[in-house]
Amino acid sequence: MDDLISRKGLSEKMVALEKEAVEHCLKLARENGDPTDRMIWQAITAERTAFKHLICDEPYRELAYTDHPVPFPGDFYEDSLIAYSWSKSLSMPGDRIGYVAVPKCAEGHEELCQAIVIAGRVLGSTNAPTIPELIVERCLKCRSDLDYYKRNAKDLYDIVKGAGLECIYPQGAFYMWIRSPIPDEYVFVEAAKEERILITPGSAFKGPGWVRASFCGSNSMIKRSKESWYNLGKRFNLI
Repeated sequence: MDDLISRKGLSEKMVALEKEAVEHCLKLARENGDPTDRMIWQAITAERTAFKHLICDEPYRELAYTDHPVPFPGDFYEDSLIAYSWSKSLSMPGDRIGYVAVPKCAEGHEELCQAIVIAGRVLGSTNAPTIPELIVERCLKCRSDLDYYKRNAKDLYDIVKGAGLECIYPQGAFYMWIRSPIPDEYVFVEAAKEERILITPGSAFKGPGWVRASFCGSNSMIKRSKESWYNLGKRFNLI
């Protein structure tokens, strides 16, 4: 336990694990023609020796916009840690409340549970906020309006494609991945700012050469952004 929570020991373990796992995920994603978080649980678990523990961001399984079933990772990999956040599933960003489930079959179950508790204390998350707790109690069976996100995703996709940019049609979540028309996506991000578009460099998510745009705002805002996206496309001679 001491080694798990020591700064040096934990850092070395996490850096090594992250590098191995991320490289493996990106390899699988590229083979599937998608640099993002496509639904590839079966492919990932087919070569699961690359992982020690698989941390699953579960709310996104409920935010899928396709007819294909999204598998539960624990069905394929015993050492899956299930992270859940109602701030995503109930569309209330900023009100952070959720849990991490560590199955008893996971290797190092007891140590993992203790480490997660200590990590929560270190981060200041000793107790859940009261108001979100009451919201969750009353909304356990509620789900976000997926049609709202689907409409936003389609409208943003049409606008971005119309601007001459290459992008991936979202299969879920709140984000669209767009390929930077130049090698340095940071330069592209700065150019977008000048057109009043805020996007995130893909390198922040291990996806260099791409940027990420959110479509969880209002539909009217997305439609108003058309002129800005088209101006951005013209800057790079895409249209």
